[in-house]
Amino acid sequence: MALHIGIDGSCLTAKRAGIGFYLSRLLKALDSLPGNERYTVYSNKILPDLGLSGRFSSDVIPIPSTTLWAQTLLRLRLHSRPVDLFHTASIGMPLWYRGKGIITVHDLAFAHFPEHKDWATKLLWNYTVPRLIRQSTHVLANSEFTKADIIRTLGIEPSKITATLLAADPVFAPIEGPDEIRRFRKQNNLERDYILCVGTLEPRKNIPFLLRAYANCARKGHIDGDLVLIGKKGWLYENIFATERELGLGDRIRFIGYVESNEELRRYYCGSRFFVFPSLFEGFGFPPLEAMSCGTPVICSDRGSLPEVVGDGGLLLDPCDSSAWENRMTEWWNQGDLTEWREKALARAGQFSWKRTAEQTLEVYRGIGGK
Repeated sequence: MALHIGIDGSCLTAKRAGIGFYLSRLLKALDSLPGNERYTVYSNKILPDLGLSGRFSSDVIPIPSTTLWAQTLLRLRLHSRPVDLFHTASIGMPLWYRGKGIITVHDLAFAHFPEHKDWATKLLWNYTVPRLIRQSTHVLANSEFTKADIIRTLGIEPSKITATLLAADPVFAPIEGPDEIRRFRKQNNLERDYILCVGTLEPRKNIPFLLRAYANCARKGHIDGDLVLIGKKGWLYENIFATERELGLGDRIRFIGYVESNEELRRYYCGSRFFVFPSLFEGFGFPPLEAMSCGTPVICSDRGSLPEVVGDGGLLLDPCDSSAWENRMTEWWNQGDLTEWREKALARAGQFSWKRTAEQTLEVYRGIGGK
């Protein structure tokens, strides 16, 4: 009999960042694999059209609060219409759910950086996530680093966790012709060359550090282009804009905000001189992989899972060593030809595949659901 798999789709209805990207890409990749599994995607809001086959159906139970929905209406639905197993990519599993459950853990930043969350978020995540992990039948970690962190921090048995490395959206690829890039830059007032950073504006992304390192380079005349930052406002973002005002570089620092279209984001990657990512902690880190997939040279933090993702495809630096970042950004800006780093980036990005991620995930589904 075909497995019936329930999926928490609540993260698909907001402006998608890491978790939403993960789930949308995973569902598409699962749909491309052979098999007779059927899926129900649950949500508290209308789901976007992901172009999935008839094996996927949706079950929307409207209620504004995702947390309240998961712990009340979703709990009742799963009780009245059981599935063979239920998978959440965030915290959308009812506490004390008695069925077979799988949770994807993207990182344990809430445990390591509690000062980066407001009190309500800290209460929710510090109480809920460890309990969901412990009650789950199995855990998917998006990197070996995250798997080791779960074992070390929460004391979970290694056999209960499977690391399934992720991949970039296939749309991220080099743009070969220079004319398209020139048109894009002109349309977006990016006539000056620029360095790019992509990520939610929140403390652990270490943006004030980057702004100061860039400002030092610009004031010394070592970099004569702009710094462009893309990302929605996250938790406690105010210090980022306070730092930008303090530095007083005017339009040399450009905050673009959230870019919804991956095709548009691809143009930003391909149009940049190089990409920088000084994050203090990542469970996986999509932006460096997206940049590498576009053939954009990458300077990246050496913390968390980032060495596992970037490998030899980019330059890894201590995200607290301003001198190292200033020196390397200056060197790359004035080097002119970064062909070697572009080739390394593309070679490394080619090692990641959503098909492989989906195959590993489906293997876990079948192993857990068939018992």
